[in-house]
Amino acid sequence: MTCINRRLTMPRDLKKTVNQTKDVEGQIRAALQTPMKRGLLWIITESDYDRRVYERFFMSNVVVRPAYDEHDQGGCEHVLRIVRNIVMDRVTQRIIGIRDADYQYYLPTKYVYHNNLLHTDERDIEMMMLSSTSVQRGLAGWNADFPAKINMVKPVACYLGKIRIWHVAREVASSIKKFKIAKVWDYQSVPQKLKNGWKRILIDQYNRLTGQNVNPKRLSAFKKRYGLDDIQYGRLCRGHDFVQLLGIAMVNSRHSSREIQEKLVTLYSQTDFAATNLAQNIRAFADRFGMVVM
Repeated sequence: MTCINRRLTMPRDLKKTVNQTKDVEGQIRAALQTPMKRGLLWIITESDYDRRVYERFFMSNVVVRPAYDEHDQGGCEHVLRIVRNIVMDRVTQRIIGIRDADYQYYLPTKYVYHNNLLHTDERDIEMMMLSSTSVQRGLAGWNADFPAKINMVKPVACYLGKIRIWHVAREVASSIKKFKIAKVWDYQSVPQKLKNGWKRILIDQYNRLTGQNVNPKRLSAFKKRYGLDDIQYGRLCRGHDFVQLLGIAMVNSRHSSREIQEKLVTLYSQTDFAATNLAQNIRAFADRFGMVVM
């Protein structure tokens, strides 16, 4: 959908700005100068990948855009900024930001969502898809090895998820973006498999990156305190970790993590999405404006 109605007379400098920038906030502000666009519901996502997942499920009165700024940067903070600015400036109230739930529940200070901000049911969009019936059935149909490989990597992704929650709950300043999850995999064995002692490998790598002194005993006490062993894997695992591990485990079938991630988009069904709390919250939000959006 084109955001700008070419028949609308706009200042030349505004036309130039909107045409040349990827700034989604600017695009929305320009589009809403057109009366016919004011009745739309705008949904802002963290990335273009998220946009491609969500926009298939909505009617033509919904516009889904990734939260990119003029520097082509997206992410959670940009979702918050765009939605906040549009709402606070009273440009429109018909805007929703969708962010990954991440590990907000474990922050020392409780995260507060406002009316125009919603979050995924699971830890992120990838885990929401991987936890769905349609995707699990579709992956098995794509390659019969997937169910066994998912069960193989699930404990690793869950354990790393618990380490990530430690990182968030303790507000550790050091970055763990350079975490190399592939170190748990034994590429030399025949057949390839997870290395023995993979838990220790994950903990040691985390300690090297952060300067922390986590050990299995401390992590076990931490898990017990937060009840992490009772949490479903969809809330516990980081989707990128899970997909990367799955791509590694499917090495004999040559299904890369990128290929798997793209397959999730096509397998995730309207029925599964419609059953989520996120979809119900979007419908409830649209009802306030008398809109049917799905």
